[in-house]
Amino acid sequence: MKRIAICISLIFLAQIASGFDSKAVEYNSIGKKLYESQEYDRAIEYFLAAIELEPDYAEAHSNLGLVYYHLEMYKESLDEFKIAVSIEPTTPEYHICLAAAYERNGMVEEAIDELEIYLELTATRDSEEADEVGEVIDKLRGYEAAFTPEHYQEVSGVEQPIFSFIVISDVHMGENFDGGKQDSDYLYWILNDAYNAIKPAFIVVTGDITDSTNGGLMAIGGPYQKEWDEYRSIVDDSSVSYNNYYDIPGNHDHYSDRDFSYYLKNSIQGSVTGSTQHAWFLEDEGKKYQFIGVCTAGNDGRPWPMDNAGLDQSELGWINRAIDKSADMIFFFGHHPLEELEYGGEEFKSILLQYPSVYIYGHTHDYGISYYEDCMLVNVDSLGKSSVNHYLYGEVGANNEISVAPYNAYELPG
Repeated sequence: MKRIAICISLIFLAQIASGFDSKAVEYNSIGKKLYESQEYDRAIEYFLAAIELEPDYAEAHSNLGLVYYHLEMYKESLDEFKIAVSIEPTTPEYHICLAAAYERNGMVEEAIDELEIYLELTATRDSEEADEVGEVIDKLRGYEAAFTPEHYQEVSGVEQPIFSFIVISDVHMGENFDGGKQDSDYLYWILNDAYNAIKPAFIVVTGDITDSTNGGLMAIGGPYQKEWDEYRSIVDDSSVSYNNYYDIPGNHDHYSDRDFSYYLKNSIQGSVTGSTQHAWFLEDEGKKYQFIGVCTAGNDGRPWPMDNAGLDQSELGWINRAIDKSADMIFFFGHHPLEELEYGGEEFKSILLQYPSVYIYGHTHDYGISYYEDCMLVNVDSLGKSSVNHYLYGEVGANNEISVAPYNAYELPG
């Protein structure tokens, strides 16, 4: 089971407001735009104006609740979400919002009840979404999935490595529901102590840089700039730079941010290149290696628990143009497993099989190695949330031998 903190980002439902005063609908629409531009006080004014004209405008109540939630006014958000649910009890997303507000107000049983109602209302939705909601329910009840190392594998055999690299995934900056600082402490150690000791050619972050939880179990009203600020403060104060540190987005970095605006503004690679996909090279001992970071997060800004992962035609086109066919080996880095790509998956698999390649990804909060025909697939565990296997250490030899193995934080390869 995935061990992930649940992220419910900004949920502005595209409801048809038939029967409502046109001015109320306009005020609600303006409020949404103001929220998205982080003008929270003005957004509140417009949502209140919409509600004054139409007291039974459920979406306006929910949107007002989202702004209050983002501003950590949890009592006020709870009141608004209750009203939205009372008006439209069959709208699943309102129950998600209400559950999150209950959790922030210390009302655990009520939060569980709302999540179970959500599951009943969305019985036809895919199992991954149901699994994620069920995992939150378990955590609220105090359960924690036991770690079983059945997937632990190590590929070794490089006698004289010509370069090494580090991969981390699922940092989930801002996740401190359990009162710890694993996300920030482990990231600081990787970028300073581990980097200076290992001296890898580069470090890759395969997505879910931020958690969008604002320190809770469930998060709505995100993305949160302060999570990105904490992330950048650690990276900017470290030994890495744009030339050897490659951070690519995951689904948690994309919730309610269709254009990846927070990623493009705050990530190392995104802020420099203005792109969500990246390519770089390394040449040594007559060999050329290419590395490509692909953006498997959806392009629709859907809120949790929806995760429309995939590679669209524009992203696939970029990958095909970026590929150097003269490379001796190509390493692809993404966030999602191949089987979770809802679109573009078959095309991406075809690309992998055209070249000597490796695909390294995260998302599952587990470690394992598998193969898609001759392509090695390496699943990286979570730096910020897992209890073991916090980072991946890899080596490449002159004959394209590859060695990969997971290590715990504060442990160095022997």
